[in-house]
This record gives sequence, C-alpha cells and structure tokens, in this order.
Amino acid sequence: MTGRYKAIVATGVVALGVLAPASPASAAAPRLVDLGPGDALALNDHDVVVGYSRDGEPPYATHAVKWDRDGHGARLALPPGGDISSTAVAVNDAGLIAGNQGMPPYSRAVRWDAGGNPALLESSWRSSEAIAMNEHGVVVGIDGDGTGTNVAVRWDTGGHRTELPTLPPYASCAPKAINDDGTAAGTCYTGIPGGMLETRAARWDRDGHVVELGPLPGGRSSSAVGIDDRGVVVGQAVGADGVYRAVRWDRDGRIEELGVGAELQISEAVAVNGRGTAVGNALPVDGAYRGVRWDRHGRPTLLEATAGSMRAVAVNEHGAVVGLVVGAGFQHALRWDRAGRVTDLGALPGSTVSGARRVNGGGTVIGWGFGPGDVGQTRALMWLG
Repeated sequence: MTGRYKAIVATGVVALGVLAPASPASAAAPRLVDLGPGDALALNDHDVVVGYSRDGEPPYATHAVKWDRDGHGARLALPPGGDISSTAVAVNDAGLIAGNQGMPPYSRAVRWDAGGNPALLESSWRSSEAIAMNEHGVVVGIDGDGTGTNVAVRWDTGGHRTELPTLPPYASCAPKAINDDGTAAGTCYTGIPGGMLETRAARWDRDGHVVELGPLPGGRSSSAVGIDDRGVVVGQAVGADGVYRAVRWDRDGRIEELGVGAELQISEAVAVNGRGTAVGNALPVDGAYRGVRWDRHGRPTLLEATAGSMRAVAVNEHGAVVGLVVGAGFQHALRWDRAGRVTDLGALPGSTVSGARRVNGGGTVIGWGFGPGDVGQTRALMWLG
C-alpha cells in the first residue's frame, strides 16, 4: 500500500500485554546514497523515490523530484502556469505520483501519470493539498480557504473531487491515509479556548459516509494515522487520566487500547498493515522513547535500540521497521529486520545526523540527513541493501 505507512506481522509472539524485547543483533550495513539538498518523502517497491530538491533557484523554492535507485534525479513538470515551488508526497507501484504545487496555505494538489505528465486535481476552494494515495491512484487530501479551515476530499482516478463529510461539531477535517478499497482515515478538529485543538478520529468509506471514532472512556480527543485493508484504523486517544494511548478501532468503530505494559506510559500508533499489525512508540518511566509493534491480536513486541531514545516511524509488508535513535551527540537512522536485528544506518561522512522516513518491500530505506557544514538545509538520503 502506498500513501500510508505499512505495519508488519510481528515475530516472536508473546502473551497479550507482555512486552517481549526483540533481538538487538546487528545486520549488514546498507549502502548510503546522497540524493542532494532536499528530502525524500516516499518510495515504491521498484525503488522509485519522490520528494523535493532545493537548488537555490529561486531562493527557498522546492522542486518536486523523482529519483531512481542509482540516485539520478529529475524534476517533475508542473501544469501550465504553475507555481515555482512543488513537492511530491506519494508514489505507487504503477508509477503514479501525488503531490502539490505552490506553498501552503495556497497550494494546489497535483497528480503525475507514470510518464511524468502533470494534472491539477479539482478544487472548489482557494487551496488544496494531496496527502496520501492508494495503489489505484485515488488521492485524499484537503481543500482549504487559506485561513486554516479545511474540508477532507477524495480525488478519483480521473481527478474528480468528492468532498468528505465533516463530523459535527468540528470545524475541519484532514484525512491521513487511504486503503486500496478507497476507505480513508483521518482526524476532524476544532479550536477550543486557550488556543488548543480538540480532535476526533474519523473514517470515510468508499461511498463517502463518515463514522466517528471516539476516545477512550472518559477522554476528550482521538486522532487517526493509518488504516488497514479491512478498515481497521489505528491512532491515539486520550483516556480519563488525560494521557495519550495507542489505540485501534475495528470496522464497527469500537475502540481498543493497544497495551504496552505497566512500565510504559504515553504511547502512540503510527501505522497498520493489511494484516492488522500496528507499529508505534511508547514512553517508559525513564523517559527514553521505545518502538513497539502489535500483532493483529494486540500483543506487543518491544523494539531494541542501539543506544539512547528511539522512535519507530515506518514499516514494510515483510516486517522491516525503520526509525531513528538519539544519543549523546548523534541522531542516526535505524532499521530492524523481521527477526528484530537492528542496523544503525549511520550518516553522511563528517556528519552525525540522519533519520529514516520509509522502507519498501525490498528493504530500501529513504530519509534525510545533514552534510558537513549544512545549516538548516537537509539532504535527501537513500540506503540500499
């Protein structure tokens, strides 16, 4: 599934609610490829990578780019009269790419066909933004008025727009993920006194009907980040104690907390795959984040880190997990194989900072880092092998 994170089938299954550490044995280090100034945001199983580049022409502009596995990049063409800035955010195995031209809050959603030809996606508001895309090329995102009020939208394969209902009494909604059936998950929100947001997770079926995904008993807020191919949604929800916890909602909208053990406190789920396995993070009493994955029955497995505070950010369908570790004087991208063996992906020569964003079915990882002397300007990175 493209356009959302893919979670995994956990290995070493343990009893419900008992956290089992994965093996920390190191695997062979992959080859790091520097893709240049910018960021790599998505890839498909053919090692096609998309994101954006920065070349200083004009200053501060970004350019949507597609890279091949050899690191060769090419700018993606824009529709006639398009803004000078653009970004690609999703690519599927058919080679379709979704992204945006212009700078928020006045951007426009774009989809490129496999030949790189761009097409603006319909919009009824001042601004639109593509967020995720499935394997059929159906895109979800938002239309906005440029002031922060947004409606969730879905674009079909012809680029035609369908507005997705907003949950009352919330003012705005934004989808986060879409599965291959066309069901989307995201979050509706509204401002409350004090400048805070109150949020509520939502699921939209392929016909556009919306279902509210509520918080834990006694809580006020919930948010969704991923959806599997059965329509099971994962995310976070607040309970009566005011603490965020990783949760999932079944197809009927019933909520279930994803346990992490008594020694862990705040938790979050960041992805789920078609098999119903989720991945996320938890904060233990010592204050160092740890990555967690849950099998389809909700049983957790703790991911080991090489050192410091670790966070999982993405997984592939074969069980490879990627994330990062923050230690004394460094931040490095990490990858775990399905057996739990961890590999420190390192950073560019002369640098101590990198992070992973995605991993595909072949184990190729994309992310970002800094080169020697880089100040405030990331470089797009790819790890092969």
